[in-house]
Amino acid sequence: MKFTESKFEKAFTELLEQQGYPHYFGNSIVRNPNEVLIEDDLASFLMAQYAHEGITVDEVQSFFN
Repeated sequence: MKFTESKFEKAFTELLEQQGYPHYFGNSIVRNPNEVLIEDDLASFLMAQYAHEGITVDEVQSFFN
């Protein structure tokens, strides 16, 4: 039995989903095609991750600037 790229991708996405990371097809994500980072998602993550340290919106925004 051959382990193809398609099988590898499926196994990898299933492993990530088991760890709590959802999988989305790229064409279902709304973003500017030139945007490498999805800023809104990263900003939300940073605000939640560092809320206990008192991170501010301005600090998160300075990261993108």
